[in-house]
Amino acid sequence: MKDYPTTRGSATGVGDGEDAQAKSNIIPSTALDQINIQNNDGASKNEQIPLSVWLQREKKRSPEMQERLRVAIAVTKQLVDIRDGTGANKYCGAQLSLVNIMLDIGDGYCVATLNSVKDGGSAQKEADMIQLGHILNDIFDGDSSNMGSKHGEQKTGEEQTKKRGKGQQSIENLPLYLTCLVSSLIGTSPNPTGVIVQYESVKQVLQDLQVASNKPEIYLTKFCCDVSKNNNWLDIPHAFYGRKSELSLLLNSLDTVLRFGQPVLVSVSGYAGTGKTALLNQIKKPLSDAGGYLIRGKFDKTKSPNTVIFSALDEFFGAVNNMGGELRAELKQCIPESVLGLLTSAMPNLRSLLMGEERGDDTDVEFDIEETTVSHQRWKFVLCKLINVISSKAHPITLYLDDLHWCDEVTLDMIQTVIMDPDIRYCLFMVSYRISSSNSDELGVKKILTTIQTQGVRLVSLKLSSIEKESVNALVSEILCIPPFLCQTLSTVVHNKTGGLILFCINFVKSLHELQMIKFDMNRRTWQYNVNDIRQKKVPSDVVQHLSERICRLPKNIQSLLKIAACLGFEFGVDLLQMAINGNMELLPHVLESGFLIEIPTSNRIVWAHDQIHLAAYELIPLNKRQSSRLLIGSRIYMNTSSEELLYKVIFDIVNNMNVGLKLITSQEQRNEVAQLNLIAGRKAQAASSFSAAADYFTVGIGLLADDCWKCNYEQTNILHQAASEALFVAADFDRMKNITDEHLKHAECLDDKLHAYYCLMRYLHASSNVKEAAEMALSILEELGQTFPTLSEVTPELVYKEAVSTQEASRNITKQDIVEAPRLTDERMKWTIRFLYCLMKYVFSTCPLAMPLVACRIVALSSEHGNCPDSAMGIGCFSNVVLNVLDDIDEAYRLAKLTLCFPEMFAAQALAPKLITYYHSYTSFWKEPLQATCDALGKCDQDLLMLGDVECASVAMFNHCRQSLFSGNDLSTVDKECRSVTAKMASVCCSIHQNFDNVPDCCCSSIFIQAKLQQIPSCLSHSSHHLIILTLRGDETTQNLFAGFSGAFNGEIKNEDDLLKHAMSTAKAGIVQAIRFNRLFLAYWFKRYDEAAELAALYQSRMLVSLIDAYHMFYEGLTALCLARRRCLNEPKWLEIGEKAVSQYVDWETHSTWNWQNKLLLLQAECHFSKGEMAKAEEKYKLAIDSARRHRFVHEEGLANELYSAFHSVNRNVDERKKYIAAARVCYEKWGAHALVDLLDASA
Repeated sequence: MKDYPTTRGSATGVGDGEDAQAKSNIIPSTALDQINIQNNDGASKNEQIPLSVWLQREKKRSPEMQERLRVAIAVTKQLVDIRDGTGANKYCGAQLSLVNIMLDIGDGYCVATLNSVKDGGSAQKEADMIQLGHILNDIFDGDSSNMGSKHGEQKTGEEQTKKRGKGQQSIENLPLYLTCLVSSLIGTSPNPTGVIVQYESVKQVLQDLQVASNKPEIYLTKFCCDVSKNNNWLDIPHAFYGRKSELSLLLNSLDTVLRFGQPVLVSVSGYAGTGKTALLNQIKKPLSDAGGYLIRGKFDKTKSPNTVIFSALDEFFGAVNNMGGELRAELKQCIPESVLGLLTSAMPNLRSLLMGEERGDDTDVEFDIEETTVSHQRWKFVLCKLINVISSKAHPITLYLDDLHWCDEVTLDMIQTVIMDPDIRYCLFMVSYRISSSNSDELGVKKILTTIQTQGVRLVSLKLSSIEKESVNALVSEILCIPPFLCQTLSTVVHNKTGGLILFCINFVKSLHELQMIKFDMNRRTWQYNVNDIRQKKVPSDVVQHLSERICRLPKNIQSLLKIAACLGFEFGVDLLQMAINGNMELLPHVLESGFLIEIPTSNRIVWAHDQIHLAAYELIPLNKRQSSRLLIGSRIYMNTSSEELLYKVIFDIVNNMNVGLKLITSQEQRNEVAQLNLIAGRKAQAASSFSAAADYFTVGIGLLADDCWKCNYEQTNILHQAASEALFVAADFDRMKNITDEHLKHAECLDDKLHAYYCLMRYLHASSNVKEAAEMALSILEELGQTFPTLSEVTPELVYKEAVSTQEASRNITKQDIVEAPRLTDERMKWTIRFLYCLMKYVFSTCPLAMPLVACRIVALSSEHGNCPDSAMGIGCFSNVVLNVLDDIDEAYRLAKLTLCFPEMFAAQALAPKLITYYHSYTSFWKEPLQATCDALGKCDQDLLMLGDVECASVAMFNHCRQSLFSGNDLSTVDKECRSVTAKMASVCCSIHQNFDNVPDCCCSSIFIQAKLQQIPSCLSHSSHHLIILTLRGDETTQNLFAGFSGAFNGEIKNEDDLLKHAMSTAKAGIVQAIRFNRLFLAYWFKRYDEAAELAALYQSRMLVSLIDAYHMFYEGLTALCLARRRCLNEPKWLEIGEKAVSQYVDWETHSTWNWQNKLLLLQAECHFSKGEMAKAEEKYKLAIDSARRHRFVHEEGLANELYSAFHSVNRNVDERKKYIAAARVCYEKWGAHALVDLLDASA
């Protein structure tokens, strides 16, 4: 221990800035000995007075025990200095008295002085220790007459013995900690094996005094013996022991989040009972000090993983409901109406926060079978949006997910998406999971953590083991209120017996108390124990077995209630327990008194003190009685549900218990009833996107049906098979799905009942890349539904044109009012027909594009005849493209596409709105509306689509927004940021796709991930090719990393654009091939590689659906050709022909949108005139092109027109005009952010 500096003579100074830290493992406060003791009138004293005088003076004032303790520390410190500073054989003798100890008390310090010392042996030193005990007792008790004579005269041993009774009485008035300390010094220990042992040095006394000063709330409180606790008097402190380095890393992680807005993931792993939760709970105070919120979810094996995160969020929203309108306003602004109902049904407290009303559970849940396939993605991005809104610099959050080893793959994927979301900044993510030799679940957790780290999220991994002996000593000291030095022997035994597992340590000490091996002596006011007896006690090596033994020592009725509680999960409501025990709650206070269960009054819920205690209680139920016990508990809860609303609330608790004892149910009537309960539970799980759990409930329900269920119980059997096939499809359990659907198709009585099974099988074929087979199946089903089509090989352009003309004639006069007033489609079979047509339309787009217009025409015709439904909007939207591409009627196509936008309001289907808006602005609106406006509209759709779970359409919105942002001439630095944001979002999706593909065989991959792999990953890679344009124009050299985020999904085979092009060509991905060729043409032209641009333009093949890049391809192909027409010999007229063809097409397009196409037409015309030698006309068109581009805000094309006009002047040898327009072009390129083009201009100048 470091010596305190002295202020005068041999006195010990205890003042500001002085280090009072001992070499013990308890770290005292730096201000332990800083005191400012005041006299009666409140003025600070600055004089030396005898300790006896101070005691007499302060007796009237009755100072606090902490103030007395500081004086005691100063006195003891002086003894330490005498012993260690002036010689090992020094002692005080008669000088160690209340009269001879002088106190120098001033502002902020207290100094004790004792100048006279003598040489002596061990006997004299022991006498000093005894006398110190008397002095400390006088200081603590406030009576200078108890153990010394008046004014501190030294007592003989015989006199001290005579006064022992009075002294013992004074000791009893002290806090238990100080009683033990003083008793040890004055030698009142009853026996050598008792709690009181002798101090060996004054240093040890000083260290223990400092410990008490550090934690007065633990050590300086009076011990209360509550006889109502049946001798269970141990008070277990809620403190944290050891783990200093781990705690430092945790706090540094929070600091990183607070200071830099950089999310950090802290992962804590360890064996059961190592204190993972206790460590992570240390974040509460610093987070609260920073104005932050803690959101905690705990997984356990009895709870559906999907519900954990949303339950935690709902609890958070309940806690912040009284915060005012700021958070409410932000939430309302960011949550689209299309998902508001979904969120508020899952989180009633959020509904209360947003709408000021309570909401119960939705007992009547309807499911759209198309929607279930996107629910998982929907929940992921809704969660991201919510966390992004509630976390800010002013109010950072910590999302703490405990016991992640109980989490399933779907929820792990959701967690990964949230952590990797690039928009979430002020959030500390904390996860904990258990390590065990038999636990394979941790492997999935580790894989997720590795993936997150590779994507650039900072990961701090903490692996916990046993705590050290010193920390166990601190724990035992605080539990028993015994000074640390005096309980070292006991704590060493505790550490050896428990291996240092914190949970085991606490429960072992509790067990010793229950067995009366540690007991409180009321007469001596000390804890009594025999270390040798404890050392010889046999202790189970497993903490669960030890906990079970503890529970077995409780009364039988309390054990029974704990066993029932164990069947209800880690956390449950008081009302649920009441239903499970048939209402008798008299024993609950006694059960809570045991400490195994903890009541949360604010939420009227009960939790287990630790999941290992929960497990120990459950394992006390004999194996041969678990089925009957669980069935009985489930039945009790079911019988005590008084309403459908209550039944829906507790349905999981009912079914999870009943299903354990299904073999004991013999009555078919009862089995059918339990099957219905499983149907309700499955639907509730499905509503929370817990598809694996839902599938299990549905299949259990099917298993409960009779062998002849299709005959005697057809309706229930049909419904269960429909629900099971859908859930199994989404859960990627295709083997069981096909078995269910085969059984369904075999026994279904009519086509209408078979349609659901057909639909699942058809989507399975599509999801597993068998698109042609899916299309053929759709055609076959449609034929059964009365809709015949020619075979795909029989479809010709003439047939398509004829069908398009016929449909256009029927739809030409349809107005918005007609659609609004048209009848709604009510015929269920016709709804299925249009649904299958819509699927077929998607399938033939990639297998036989020529047939797609026929399908779109059929949807429009059937909707006109039978009424509209939401799928009708997609058919009309697709038909508008047929009108555009087949009939070349832009105005009619635009009118029809705009009509689709009224469908969401018409059908109250807000989820349809962002999808229709995306397709409208991606494929149609730009022919008529300003490109900058359509670009902005697309930029607002992607978040809504992600929150709806429609990743495919969201990717269309994001990628077309980035494409249109480039074509609009937006600042390239902004476009770059947009592209990087899209890349980060889709990389997160692709990572989850890739790792889920690694977890299961190719034939069993989840439909969500398969569809994403087939559709989103190629789109992501195509986007990377587009992003390459922006980086190249900006002169950014980081282009080599563009494909890194997605290459893992292709086993690292796609590392650059060349690899992507090869992949797209080998897999017939025509869209990607065309996109890459256009991107290369674009760059080749801007960087004046005209021969390369011409070769790329020749390879480009327009597809059935004319897109924006087709229009821009014609523009750059025309400019390239006209440039080559001037450079090459006139005997190659094809270049001029290509240019004139582009001019002709743009003349037509310009009539539909002057804003978008006029400047491009004028520039093509200028180049055409220039190539023909018509200089005056060319000069006029150049000027008009520059002006038009400026007025319509296409700054990049204004720069291009200036640059081409300067080239015109260069040919005409007009140097001044050339410089003028080169400078104008340079200004435009700088404004655009195209630094590479600026450098190119400077180099050519």
